[in-house]
Amino acid sequence: MNFNPPHEALLRYANQTFCLAAFDERRFDNDHAHCMACWQKIAEPQRVQRHEPIEYDGYVTVHAVSAQYHWVCKTCFAQFGERYGWQVSETLPEIS
Repeated sequence: MNFNPPHEALLRYANQTFCLAAFDERRFDNDHAHCMACWQKIAEPQRVQRHEPIEYDGYVTVHAVSAQYHWVCKTCFAQFGERYGWQVSETLPEIS
């Protein structure tokens, strides 16, 4: 996707740590998520609607202030990760 999100939207996640994870409704307590940069839908395969572009995994983090999961698709992570200093961890974040 060729999309330039507002700088402020991603700047809030500067130097944040993300984990590459498959979307799981039970784990993330929702039936889908959206990439916070391009709004790409991320969900489990059974949530696919006819002709709907969907990804089944992406990079997830927990925002310290909102205590909610936030997602970035793999394409946007590759495009913006270095610019915003995003790090990768193998450990899924937990909401505390």
